[in-house]
Amino acid sequence: MRGAGSAGAVARPRFTVIRGTYQANLPELTVYSQLADHGFAPELLGARRTAYRDEEVGMPVRRLATPAVGGRLSQNLAIGFLVGQVSPYRYLAEYLRGFDRAVRGSAVLCPVDLGHPTSYQAVAHRPEIPVVVQCWDNIPFNWPFHRPLAEHYQAVLDKARLFLPFSKMADWALAREGVAAERRVQIYCGLDLERHRPPTPEERRRAREGLGAKEGDCVVVFVGRLVYGKGIFTLLEAMPGMDPSVRLELVGDGPERSRAETLARRLGVSSRVRLHGRVPHGEVQRRFLWGADLFVMPSIPTPQWREQLPQTVVEAMAAGVPVLASRTGSIPEVVDDGVTGSLLPPDLPEEWAGAILRMAGDAALRERMGRAGRERAMRSHDARVSAALLSEALRQRGLGPA
Repeated sequence: MRGAGSAGAVARPRFTVIRGTYQANLPELTVYSQLADHGFAPELLGARRTAYRDEEVGMPVRRLATPAVGGRLSQNLAIGFLVGQVSPYRYLAEYLRGFDRAVRGSAVLCPVDLGHPTSYQAVAHRPEIPVVVQCWDNIPFNWPFHRPLAEHYQAVLDKARLFLPFSKMADWALAREGVAAERRVQIYCGLDLERHRPPTPEERRRAREGLGAKEGDCVVVFVGRLVYGKGIFTLLEAMPGMDPSVRLELVGDGPERSRAETLARRLGVSSRVRLHGRVPHGEVQRRFLWGADLFVMPSIPTPQWREQLPQTVVEAMAAGVPVLASRTGSIPEVVDDGVTGSLLPPDLPEEWAGAILRMAGDAALRERMGRAGRERAMRSHDARVSAALLSEALRQRGLGPA
C-alpha cells in the first residue's frame, strides 16, 4: 500500500481528503494520492452511499454513514430546500456520522469543496486539526448569504489554514472574497500521463470499431452531465446542418437525458446521435477518447454557475484529441484558442455546426491540434508536478514532514 511505513519507521503524517457524498474525481484525487511520494500518508474519507469503487482512488479509502432521515428528506426537492434553509448543514444527508472519531490522528484535513458541509465539519472539529480546502467555484460571492448556512461558509473562509484553488479564476474568486494571498496556493488537478495518453494505431482501430465508425466518419465526443448548462441542446440543434459523416457520442447521464432523446428524434438526427449513459471513468478513454476525432464542451454560463476547470477536456487533450469548447468560465485556461482547439461563443448552434464541419474536413489540423493538446497537458496537468507543488506549500506552512 502506498504511503505505508515499514516497522520502526517514523509515521508519515496522515493527509485526509474528505469527499463525503461527492463521487470520486480521479484527476483531482490523483494529485493527493501522489503525496505518498513526498512523505505523506494520503487517504480518502467518503460516504457509504457513493458509487465509486475504492480501488479507483489510488489511496486507502474509509467510508462513513450519512443520516438515514436526512437522506430520505433530501430526495424530495421541496423538503430538501426547506432543510437547507433551517439546518446547520446544507442537507442532513451530507453530514458524515462519526466524523470526529474518524479524523483522530490526521495531520491535515482536506475537504474538497468550500461550500460543502464537510468543510464546516473540518473547521469545527475539536481539537483543532489544520484544514486545507480545495476550491473550484469561480464566481465570487456565489453563496446565499441570507441563509443560516452562510455563517458556516464564512467560518470556513475565516478558519481554514490554506486554500487550494484549482483554477486561476477560482483563485481570483477567493481573493475577491477576502482570502489573503499567503493563504492561497493555486494548482491544477493532474493526470497520470502515462495512463492518460494517445492511443496506438491498434488501440484506435479497436475503439472506432467499438463505436461503429466507418472510414471517413468524424466521431465527435461529449463527456459530462446531461443538463442544460453543459450545452447538450446546442450540440443537438447543430446536428441537422452537419455532413452525414459527423456522428455525436454523448457520454454521461442526467435529468435532461429524456428531453435530449426527444429532441434528437424531432430533429431527425437520432441515427447519428448516441446517448451512452454513465460510463465508468476507467473506460472513457479506451472506449471513446481513443476513437474520437473531436472533443466538444459547449458549456452555457448561468448566473449561479460557469464552467469550472474542465477535467474531461484535460483528459481529451492528454489523449491527443483536439477540443472545441465555449469561451466561458475557466475553459480558456485549458484550451489555447487556435492551438489545442477552438473557443466558441456558447449557445449558438450555427457557430458550432460551422466549427465542427471545418474540423471534420481538415485531418491535418486535427492532428496538429491534438499533438499540441498533449504537449499542453504534459506541461500543465501532470499529477506528479502538482503534487510536488502542493507538498512544498504544505512544508512551508509547517504542515508536512520535516
